[in-house]
Amino acid sequence: MSEDHKALTVAPIDCGLHYGIPAIQYHADPCHSPSLSSGVARTILNRSIAHAYLEHPRLGGSKKEQTAAMGLGSLVHALLAGDQAEIVIGNFDSFRSGAARDWRDKTEAAGKIPVLENDLTEARLIADIIKNKAALGCDNSPFVESGKSEVTAIWKEGDAFCRARFDRLVIDPNGYADVWDWKTTTDVSERAIVQAIAKYGYHTQAAFYLRGLTECLPSHLGRVSFTFVFVETTAPYAIRRVCLSPEFMAVGKREASKAIHQWKTALASNNWEDPRSSETLHVAHPSWMDEDDAISAS
Repeated sequence: MSEDHKALTVAPIDCGLHYGIPAIQYHADPCHSPSLSSGVARTILNRSIAHAYLEHPRLGGSKKEQTAAMGLGSLVHALLAGDQAEIVIGNFDSFRSGAARDWRDKTEAAGKIPVLENDLTEARLIADIIKNKAALGCDNSPFVESGKSEVTAIWKEGDAFCRARFDRLVIDPNGYADVWDWKTTTDVSERAIVQAIAKYGYHTQAAFYLRGLTECLPSHLGRVSFTFVFVETTAPYAIRRVCLSPEFMAVGKREASKAIHQWKTALASNNWEDPRSSETLHVAHPSWMDEDDAISAS
């Protein structure tokens, strides 16, 4: 267990939907035993169970390096959730100096979002665009009064806990439950969005989240939805609402089930070894190498 988690340990949270759970508490994993999140599930699928162990806050405790893009995304999420108290503004022109980096690291360690004034101005613009345009041409909106931000879902798969955090959850009067998920990006063309979904496993995230939502709200089985909202981080700040086809969601469901199975097996056996270590990979000659040779020869 990481030192950060030890310092944050509180009474474990039971299964169900929870509102007002601070981000730092959620990311430290507030379940009764180490739980599977969408991010860890995708690490299992894209890398291995050993990498998932290393990444988990209550197991390996290795923290991911925060990039500028990730920082902007976190800031936009906080603004949309109304979490002004999570944002701390630094009196620096950039993070190039040692003092600025030290302040940033200490702020992040305290569970806050360090931000420079110029970055905050841009993030506010992006958040306003999402608020104003996410529901254009759509019958339902994420920003109706019944909607709630940063909702934590906790459920069990057998003996293993799972958790998810919905950017926005709307449980409407007609008996539907809609999850909305914000994605900051550099390109909202169809090709770029499809590539991002495949690269980052967003289809698996969507399936995992809806699985958890249905477990927490069994009365809504068959009446749940998941909508991405992609927004560009540079002018003109184009925005696109994205829903996955049933076929794409079916792939995500299979991937989510696969990750959950591997997690449950590793947790029960306490065996986190990468199974590929005992396998031999037989690599075929890729066709793109022939294409590169042809280009070089021309």
